[in-house]
Amino acid sequence: MAKSPINELADYSRRLKALTGGEGRFSMTLSHYEPAPHDSKPSV
Repeated sequence: MAKSPINELADYSRRLKALTGGEGRFSMTLSHYEPAPHDSKPSV
């Protein structure tokens, strides 16, 4: 199990399939909500 911000997983499925010849799979489960860092709020 690994934890990652959801915005970093937007393209993960496509990249995983490319790396594994279409065989890779993953699933996501929400762990928790957390306030965004102050410096990233303008880009959200």
